[in-house]
Amino acid sequence: MLAFDIETYAAWDSLSPALRDYLEGRDQARGIAPDHRRAAAQTASLLPGVAQVIAVGLWGGEANSERLSLSLDPTLETPHVDKKGDLDEGWVRHCFRAEADLLRAFWALVGEATAAGRRLVSFNGRAFDGPMLSLRSAVLGIPPSVALVGPRQNMIPHTDLVELLSFSGARRDRYTFAYWCEVFGVASPKQELNGAAVGGAFERGEHETIARYALEDARATGELYQRLQPTLVPLVGSE
Repeated sequence: MLAFDIETYAAWDSLSPALRDYLEGRDQARGIAPDHRRAAAQTASLLPGVAQVIAVGLWGGEANSERLSLSLDPTLETPHVDKKGDLDEGWVRHCFRAEADLLRAFWALVGEATAAGRRLVSFNGRAFDGPMLSLRSAVLGIPPSVALVGPRQNMIPHTDLVELLSFSGARRDRYTFAYWCEVFGVASPKQELNGAAVGGAFERGEHETIARYALEDARATGELYQRLQPTLVPLVGSE
C-alpha cells in the first residue's frame, strides 16, 4: 500500500487574459459573483490543468519505509535537494525547483509501487488528485505511469476511499475526511495548516510546512485504509 495526497496552487493574476475572461464569463453565466467563494478568481488553485502541483505526500504504512514529501520550491539554487524532516517517525522531503521534475519523481515512485503489486490509496483521489496530477503532467508533456482515474468500480491499482466508503456511488451522500477519521478512530492530520491556507503559505515560501501537511494527510489516509483493510477492502479486490 502507498497512500498519497497532493496540494496545488495557482495565482489568478498569473493566468492569461484569455483564460481569465473565459472563466469570468463562465462564472457570470452560472450566476456566480466575482467575490463569491466559488468564483474562479477565488479558486484558481483548484483549476484543472492550470494549478501547479506544489506538494505530494507519500506514506507506505508500517511495513514500508515511505515517509516522504515531494515539494516544489522555486527558490532552490539547484534542481533537486533532499532534506530531513522532523516528524516523530522520521521523513524525507525531496525538494524540486521545477514542477516537471516533481511530477516525474511522483510517476516514477507510483510506477515502481504498482509494478511491485502495491495498491495506491487516496481520499477523493479519483475526483481530484488523480485528474490534477494527470492533467498537469499532460500540460508539461510528462506521460503518467499509472491510470489513476479508471471506472468507478475498478479499485486496483488505485483505491479511492471516497468511492469505497460510498460503495461506488450507491450512497450519494458524502462525508468529510475528518468525519471518517473520527468514525474509524484515526488520528486526524495536524491542523497547523488547512487547504484554504496553502496558497498563502506557498506565497510566503513556507514549503516545508506545506510538505508536512501533505504527508500528514497521506498518513491519515493510509491509516484509514488499514482500518478498512480487513473488512471492506476485500470486497473490491486484495493487494
